[in-house]
Amino acid sequence: MTIGAGSFATKVAKTSSGSRQRLAKNGIWLAMLSASYLMAVNGAASSAVPDLRVTQDAYIGSRTTNSVYVINTGSQSVGANIAVGNYPKGVAVAPDGQYAYVTNANDNTVSVIDASTRSVTATIQVGSYPLSVAITPDSQYAYVTNAHDNTVSVIAASSLAVVDTIAVGLYPLGVCVAPDGERVYVGNTHAQTISVIDTATNAIIDTIDIGYIGPYGVAISPTGQGLYAGDWNGGTVALVDAHNNKFTKHTVVGEYDAYGLVVIPNATYAYITDPFGFAVNVVHASTLDLAKRITLSERRYPEGIAATPDGLSVYVVNLGGTVTVIDTKTQTVANTVIIDFTQTLNAFGNFISPNIVSQVLPVASEGVLQEMGFRQSVVLRGGTLQIAASLHDGHTISLLGPGGTIDTNGFDADFSGQIVGSGALIKDGPGTLVLTGANNYRGGTEIRGGTLVVKDNRALGSGPVQLHGGNLRVLNEEPNSHE
Repeated sequence: MTIGAGSFATKVAKTSSGSRQRLAKNGIWLAMLSASYLMAVNGAASSAVPDLRVTQDAYIGSRTTNSVYVINTGSQSVGANIAVGNYPKGVAVAPDGQYAYVTNANDNTVSVIDASTRSVTATIQVGSYPLSVAITPDSQYAYVTNAHDNTVSVIAASSLAVVDTIAVGLYPLGVCVAPDGERVYVGNTHAQTISVIDTATNAIIDTIDIGYIGPYGVAISPTGQGLYAGDWNGGTVALVDAHNNKFTKHTVVGEYDAYGLVVIPNATYAYITDPFGFAVNVVHASTLDLAKRITLSERRYPEGIAATPDGLSVYVVNLGGTVTVIDTKTQTVANTVIIDFTQTLNAFGNFISPNIVSQVLPVASEGVLQEMGFRQSVVLRGGTLQIAASLHDGHTISLLGPGGTIDTNGFDADFSGQIVGSGALIKDGPGTLVLTGANNYRGGTEIRGGTLVVKDNRALGSGPVQLHGGNLRVLNEEPNSHE
């Protein structure tokens, strides 16, 4: 394919020693593409019709405009543009979908985006030059790496404030959390080590020497067994046995670098960005053997990378203004989402939200939800869970504005997980819905049909309780305030 109107104004040069001259911070990431090229890129989308009943939001930072764009992964369209701090770099979405955390490197702050309002609800001062952030599985804590003062800031979601600061190694950059939430792993780029933090005490319990690799990104397998670190100045990846914190092997997988890493949910493959090789390298997660090298024709410096909860797609953030979508079944490029060719994009971390239900989704079992990629949470944003068989479920139910509906549809269902968020809960349809969690959703409760049974008033969160054709049964009456 011919690009009709030029290429990047700033080039990448190799010195005689083989090192690369990195693009300047204020370099211009600019390409003016011909109309024929734009049509070809947009036409590369998969012909399959997306299932818009379940989508995700991808939060993509722009250090050109100091803002975050939100991409709907169902329609692959660019929606909101949210102003944040100076030089957004790291992005992570909480597993309950309530908040997205964005590190602002030049401000020494973290912007917290409320997913319901798509606006910044808090700006938190952290350490010097924060570059990455990761969230615990219960969504209660965010761990932020501060590269210039060699620390990690711990933010509590309950207060949106820093509650601890942990000294780690030299130039901490990548960070990830174990699937069970008990450990946090921090890649110390200049120390060539990984710090292991016990989340119960926030103490360093081990330091893993990974040899000659200066870790840029770190990622852990969904099984919790394999820990991966990519080299910031070479195409090498290190594999660590996370069960005993022992280095296992090095493997060269890229031509130039190994920056962003993600292991897809079924733990079969790891995807690794190679910015200066304009590629994504796919390796077998258990062996690091190269499975495929996916060359990106746009040549736009891929860096950040994250997988959708079902593992069917991997999103790659290219510094040159685009986001590449990879189909993991075929390991080919399915689409390129164009944000703005004149902008420098960053999203380093788990920048894709959990599944969001915005239409009617029939559900017959908790296992079906797990297969669809609903892990810790079921997020409702105007959508309906339509029960298709008697159901016992332990997911957290997260209600984004305006909230969501559980339609028992003539069946009985009980939810033991917590219900959180600013939205309202609507109970509809014949049948009985039982809530046993200590819930804190804030949008009120409306009963339109059937019976809602709650253990006590705490299960109703806060806000008004309205009966519009249904019944409410409280097993243990306790004082509670409902407007």
